[in-house]
Amino acid sequence: MSNFLIVDPVKAEDGLDYVFAYMSAAYGNQFVRIFEGVSTDMVRMVWQKELGTYLQSKAVLDYALSNLPTDWPPSVFKFRDICKKSPDV
Repeated sequence: MSNFLIVDPVKAEDGLDYVFAYMSAAYGNQFVRIFEGVSTDMVRMVWQKELGTYLQSKAVLDYALSNLPTDWPPSVFKFRDICKKSPDV
């Protein structure tokens, strides 16, 4: 896992590492089990494609991560929709 710094802009890969680490800690096995049977490379490719430049803004990612649903981890599409609502978009 890469080291995600507080400085913008960041590499998309760093942003994705940050999101996955946070969601793994927040949701535990609920988040990890979603991807069972799917290659890690494919999961990362889809999330990077769908989140695009949002992954390069810590402010947008922090907004999304602080507005996660409490009952279940969001899909990449729901997470992207949360990112779109960020005041920093």
